[in-house]
Amino acid sequence: MKSEQNAAIYLKDYTPPLFSIEHLELSFDLDPKETVVTQKARYKKINPHTQDLVLSGRHIPHLAKVSIDGRSLSPLEYQKDPESLTLFAVPESFELLLITHVAPEQNTALEGLYYTKEKFCTQCEAEGFRRITYFLDRPDVLTTYRVTLKADPKAYPVLLAGGNLLDQGSLDDGRHFAVWEDPYPKPSYLFALVAGDLGHKEDQFLTQSKRPVTIRIYSEHENVPRLSYAMQAVKDAMAWDERRFGLEYDLDIFMIVAVNDFNMGAMENKGLNIFNAKYILADPETATDDDYLGIQSVVGHEYFHNWTGNRVTCRDWFQLSLKEGLTVYRDQEFSADLGSEAVVRIKEVEALRRAQFPEDRSPMAHPIRPPSVIEINNFYTATVYNKGAEVIRMLATLLGRDGFRKGMDLYFQRHDGQAVTCDDFLAAMADANGYDLRVFKRWYDQAGTPKVTLKKEFSDGTLKLHLSQKTPKTPSTPEPKSLVIPLSTSLYDPKGNAVPFTYAGSEKKEHVLLLTDEEQTFEIKGLKEPPIVSTLRGFSAPVELNDPEGDADLFFLMSHDDDPFNRYEAAQKAAKRELFYLCDHPDHLPRGDYLAAFEKILSSASEGSFKALLLKLPPVSQLVWAQKGVSLATLFAARERMMAYLGQTFQDGFLHLYEQSPLAEEVLSTPAMAARALQGICLSYLATTQGGGDLLRQHYQKATLMTERMAALGPATKRQDLVRDDLLQDFYSRFHQNPLVLDKWFALIAGAPHPQNLSHIEQLLAHKDFDLLNPNRVYSVLRAQTPDHPYGLYHDSGIGFQRLAQMVLKLDATNPSVAARVVTPLGRFDSFLEPLKGHMLGALEFLEAAPSLSKDVDEIVSKSLKAYRTTP
Repeated sequence: MKSEQNAAIYLKDYTPPLFSIEHLELSFDLDPKETVVTQKARYKKINPHTQDLVLSGRHIPHLAKVSIDGRSLSPLEYQKDPESLTLFAVPESFELLLITHVAPEQNTALEGLYYTKEKFCTQCEAEGFRRITYFLDRPDVLTTYRVTLKADPKAYPVLLAGGNLLDQGSLDDGRHFAVWEDPYPKPSYLFALVAGDLGHKEDQFLTQSKRPVTIRIYSEHENVPRLSYAMQAVKDAMAWDERRFGLEYDLDIFMIVAVNDFNMGAMENKGLNIFNAKYILADPETATDDDYLGIQSVVGHEYFHNWTGNRVTCRDWFQLSLKEGLTVYRDQEFSADLGSEAVVRIKEVEALRRAQFPEDRSPMAHPIRPPSVIEINNFYTATVYNKGAEVIRMLATLLGRDGFRKGMDLYFQRHDGQAVTCDDFLAAMADANGYDLRVFKRWYDQAGTPKVTLKKEFSDGTLKLHLSQKTPKTPSTPEPKSLVIPLSTSLYDPKGNAVPFTYAGSEKKEHVLLLTDEEQTFEIKGLKEPPIVSTLRGFSAPVELNDPEGDADLFFLMSHDDDPFNRYEAAQKAAKRELFYLCDHPDHLPRGDYLAAFEKILSSASEGSFKALLLKLPPVSQLVWAQKGVSLATLFAARERMMAYLGQTFQDGFLHLYEQSPLAEEVLSTPAMAARALQGICLSYLATTQGGGDLLRQHYQKATLMTERMAALGPATKRQDLVRDDLLQDFYSRFHQNPLVLDKWFALIAGAPHPQNLSHIEQLLAHKDFDLLNPNRVYSVLRAQTPDHPYGLYHDSGIGFQRLAQMVLKLDATNPSVAARVVTPLGRFDSFLEPLKGHMLGALEFLEAAPSLSKDVDEIVSKSLKAYRTTP
């Protein structure tokens, strides 16, 4: 099998680098067909007994020169293979000169140096730098960089690299140049350059030490008016990081470049962040409220990496969550402080459950610090990012806000300018607070989502909470141990008042109960009557909670819980129970008690965006993981039936909210976004009623903002009438020349629960605007197909999975990283019934039989097939 040639690398086998690099000079003679890269660096042996220098290199068309201390080496003094360049018997300290030629125009993988839309761009994380020149391309080799760029001034007037601009000017041959220097040591994965004909928006930020920093955001000239929101997000992030963590930006200039062809969301290269354009460009006519919030979050995330990732970086790629989990937590806190804390938290948990919980159940399950890796790109996952952030959040819960800040301060004090490990981070947190984190560290090394079961017993004024935990076995964690699980808990009396209780020597209305053993009982004494228990408040740990509370308790918490997440959670649990009831009783209607509780939410005075979340039914993709043994089609039909019944039953209430939602004057204010969120959820219910099609058409025609248009288009795409066709055609006519908005059009059609979805997707893949080389366009079709309906990818015929496998092969030949991202659903067969499960196997076997697969795709295919074939 191909995977036999793709050997795993193990964390336990880590060895420190054998050489250090004192300083690196890079020169680029930029040309789309053949760019000449000159590397000049002083290497020094760390171990004097080392003989050979082994440099990493991949897909480098031509090595033009190798010299040491000015002497060109003969072919007998070095050896080159597809993955490396070995220099034999090198001196203890020497200057190495390498000249390589690369072909940016042919680099469809979008890793290393590539050429797109008439501009040069780089993506070096994780191992892209080795596509540019032979180098010690590993995160624990840090050095300072001086970069010279040379190019045609007419075609590429803007020349950018990381650091501060030292010099620029004209050359005798008619080209121009720019010299950039980064004074802070960094690994090669943080190298970046961009060259092209770009416009920009500029502003300044005054740091807390009164030092001015220039901020520039670059894009195509026509998109410069759409950069204002991202600029404000940068300034907000700079101010927040100073205020919350005392961290100040350290260069003279901070730059962002927006590009359309980019594999990832964005990249935190020191001083020169490169972004997928979807996370930078925005105006109200073309970007939704969710787009704006995404821009704020991602801009914050990449900026916060300046310290948590750049100034202190990873020793090796197994420590990826050291920077990513921590920085996701920081961007979540940033978003919560600037917006609705309740809504941000709920959406974070929704994202975790949508992507990471299924990952924990899949053959690709891994801890946030994986023990082994075949292709590092496959571990840029929801586990490393989102679950990693939840682990950091638990640390902040255990240590308190001030204690967490003390730990962060010590972390930077100890490790600024270093490449370190997750253990180093935990040691700083423990030492700063005198807190033993040895058992907590298991979160870093165990895969799987823990299942916590709560049983309640009340007698003679004493409440006993019997708690147990069990983490399922996974291939990477065959013998899971008990974890430290903080459970934020409150009690309520029947009138809805929080009841103070004593725990760990103090009395208050909310305590964090620490579950550390497989089974534990917590006794709460002195209670006058049986309380209603609210636990896992704020989703205080990334676990599945099995709390067999009765319907009455759920309805009570839906109305009275003062923790927004748990109020939302109660509404979701109640809705799930009702949906599963309808699955078992297809001729029945939703039950009266649930309808009464739903009506209370509808008439409550909750804030608009939070109320919209309370009213939303759980998606089928969540139900399918929660209820094994029920077909996707049955779950979808039950949800559609319940949605329609609620829309009809409470039509007057929905219509009242829809018509009365006040819009704030400031389009992008939190109240205005909240009003649109509430209006949108009401419209989705009203769309199921008689006359719903006319209302969707009217709403769309009156819309002036993209959020309003999308609110109508979403429900319209499932219809089988002219409303769907007319609105989609109008949307295409208006926006087909805007690539990011056109991605929305593709995703709307591809993800729609329409009976003809299979043929619609076939048409999209053949559409003149579909571009296999553009990751955003590929994702808009292939990743929009989720288990939320049985009509497309998850159709019982298996055609969807066959088509996906064929597309993966095409993508693998041009961009393995994108191919690996879209093949993932084939391995998530755990909760599906036949025939879907068998169709997934067939698609995997089709890929297995392919004559060649990249490491990226082969790792996922081989692990998925192994799990499938060994599952009872």
